[in-house]
Amino acid sequence: MEGTIKSYDTEHGFGYIKDPEGNDIFMHITGIISGTPKEIKPGDKVKFVKAKGPHNFQAAKIELAR
Repeated sequence: MEGTIKSYDTEHGFGYIKDPEGNDIFMHITGIISGTPKEIKPGDKVKFVKAKGPHNFQAAKIELAR
């Protein structure tokens, strides 16, 4: 699935991805498999997998789309 970084707090390592349907998907630094977490910024395009998290869905296997 593809999406766009809506927000990302580099200090705390979490944020949200806007998916193609317009939903906000929680993301955590531990889900990033490609790209340097410090270089992620709002507006970046990413590829990810939607996975079941402890409270709701969250992004996993996050890769920066270059």
